[in-house]
Amino acid sequence: MTNLNYNFNNKLILVFIISLIYILSTNIYFSIEESFIFGGADGLSYLQIAKASPNIANEFIQPIHSERFIISYLIGFLGKIVNVENYKIFRFTSIVSILVLNYLLFKIIFSYNISLKNKTFAILLIVLNPYITRFYISNPLIINDLIFHIGALISILSIKLKNKKIFYLGLIVSIIARQSGVAIFLSAFFVKIIMKQKFFLKKKDLFYSFLIMIFLYFIGYFYSLNTIAYAEERYDQYYVTIFGIFLENKSWNELLIFFTWPFLCLLPLIIFNLLFLKIEKNLLKKNLIINLFILSFCLLVIFQPILQGIDVSGKNIIRLSSFAFIPLLIFGLINSINYKNNIIKNTIFILIVFLWSSHPTFSIFSFLESFKF
Repeated sequence: MTNLNYNFNNKLILVFIISLIYILSTNIYFSIEESFIFGGADGLSYLQIAKASPNIANEFIQPIHSERFIISYLIGFLGKIVNVENYKIFRFTSIVSILVLNYLLFKIIFSYNISLKNKTFAILLIVLNPYITRFYISNPLIINDLIFHIGALISILSIKLKNKKIFYLGLIVSIIARQSGVAIFLSAFFVKIIMKQKFFLKKKDLFYSFLIMIFLYFIGYFYSLNTIAYAEERYDQYYVTIFGIFLENKSWNELLIFFTWPFLCLLPLIIFNLLFLKIEKNLLKKNLIINLFILSFCLLVIFQPILQGIDVSGKNIIRLSSFAFIPLLIFGLINSINYKNNIIKNTIFILIVFLWSSHPTFSIFSFLESFKF
């Protein structure tokens, strides 16, 4: 196991605290009904699971949601023990998860030789992110997606540490949160088997990872047997998840708009890379294994909502594309040499990030109201 010396800079911690206070004080806190309207419709399934806990929900829930029951089940169980409304526990868990997510990001970026300026901008890109931080504070019922972010970061950290146990933890956390956690296993398989790299995971470790994945899937599968009306519901949804876009009869204009939606989430990251980072060939080679893992993971999680198609993913593709945001940010940071400081560029970028953070749906600001959806 590699020992990392985390020298967290007090100035950066202060930037994080001030940014988080700003977000918490300017965020919209949806009621349950409002969350169903503004991007959190899936939360109804998770709320039903939590309400039924410690029993199994006996009403119709979409199979793809009921298979992700564990987090909501535990929240509902805790709510009954402490006699607190489930929705409040969902929100508290979301805020704690945001803290954990940022802590993991700190651990990763502080283990590389990255400038103080770029570390600061990385923190702002996550804390002020309307599709990561703001969204999950507003819509705490979608906690599974936030936990998935955490699982991905744990997996990336495990590669830096060359620690199998941490990798298994990241895989478990991600699979519990979403079926998309299979992207972590497939990315490790790609690095080890397809690219034949000297990966810290052996073939037997990949086999154990596969068994863990299958075991967790069947736990979700058996829970969901009591919450769906017909078996066809499950298999039809699986089929659409993989081939949905090929089953739709959409115009080129509709497809073009659909493919541009992810840029609402990713554009500030692209601007950050163009303004402040320059990819260096030697670093790409030095960080080859973690680079291959990150790029494979990002391709898988971005293409999944695209394959689902417009009817299933809809504007949720913006949020689902954010699963690649933090890994891509890490990729840019660890493989780049830093440009010289430029006050004008720094100021422009900070203004862009704060404007981006003033999302009319999830913040209290109204000057972008005409763009609200």
